Amino acid sequence: MPMFKLKEMKFEEGELVAFVSDYVYARLTGELVTDITNAQMTGMADFENGCWDRNLISWAGLYEGDLPSIKNKVEVLFKDVSTKWGKIDLVTSLHDQYAAMNAVGLRAGKDVMLATGTAWVINFRSEKPAYNSSYTVHPGRDIVTGDYGNICTMSSVGAGFDELLRQVDLDYDKLSGFDEALMSMQIPTGSLSFDLDNISACDVEPLQAVSNYMVWSSSLVRHKLEIAGLLNGLEEIIMTGGAGCSKVWPALIADICGVEVKVVMADELTAYGAAIAAAKACGCGTAWELCNIAKIVVYKPRRAGEYNLWYEKFQKELFD
Repeated sequence: MPMFKLKEMKFEEGELVAFVSDYVYARLTGELVTDITNAQMTGMADFENGCWDRNLISWAGLYEGDLPSIKNKVEVLFKDVSTKWGKIDLVTSLHDQYAAMNAVGLRAGKDVMLATGTAWVINFRSEKPAYNSSYTVHPGRDIVTGDYGNICTMSSVGAGFDELLRQVDLDYDKLSGFDEALMSMQIPTGSLSFDLDNISACDVEPLQAVSNYMVWSSSLVRHKLEIAGLLNGLEEIIMTGGAGCSKVWPALIADICGVEVKVVMADELTAYGAAIAAAKACGCGTAWELCNIAKIVVYKPRRAGEYNLWYEKFQKELFD
C-alpha cells in the first residue's frame, strides 16, 4: 500500500502528497483536492466517513495538511476555469478501477469485472464493504453509486503469460493463428499449477504450455470468485484488458466458472467511465452508449459440466 512507501519517503518543507488528477486540479485552480476513490487507495483514508484517518497518517509521518482535501460525491468542483482550450468545468475525479466499473455499468450482486492487464483483478460492487481473511479483497466507497466498490487482487497473471510466451518462442500475433488448436485441447487429467515468480515451460510442448496456463489462470478466477462468495448467483463476468483479445481465454473462463463472459474491448474504457460521471454531474446526458465505443463479444459456457468435474476432482484441492 502507498502508506508504507510514504512512511519511508523524506519530504522537503512545502512538499505535498497528490495523485495525478489532484496535481491537474492544483495547476489549474491552485487548490489541492482529491476524491475518496483515490484517497482510499493509500490505505490512510476512512472511506466509511469520507476523511483521512488521523492515526494512520500520523503513523506514516504525515499531517493532514500534507494531503489533499477529500471530496465524497461526483459534482462540479470548479466552474469556468481558464485554460488554453477556453473555460472549462472540473468535476470530481475517479480512480481508474472505479471509473472502469462505471463504464461497464457493474451491478451489485449480479456481475463482476475481470480486468486482465499485467496484473489481473476482479472488481465488484456491493451494498456493504467486502473483506476476506487473506486480505486480497480491498473494499472502498463508490461515490458513483453511493455503495461500495471492491478490488480483488489476483497477482501478475498477465506478466506471467508474457514470460511463458517468451520461453516457448511465441508472441501474440503468432498465437492468434492457433485458436482452433487451443480450443480443441483435451481437458486436463490432473491439477495444474504455475509459480508466477518462476515461470517454467520446460519439457512441455509450446501449445500445451499455453493451454495449461490459460486453464490454470481461468481456474484461479473461479477460486477467487468462490472465496469472495461471488460465484453463486453470478449472472455475468465482464472481461476487459488484453486477455479478452484471445478467443480461447474468455471461453475457458466461461466454461470453468460456469458463467457467461462478456468481453468489452475499448481503447479508453476508464476515460469513458469518468466521462459518464462528469456528464451526470454537469447535467448532460451520456453522448454514447458503451456499445458505440467498444467491441463486445459474449461467450457462453459450452463444457461447464466437464470442467466442473475436473475442477472439483483435481484443482480445488490445490487451491485449498
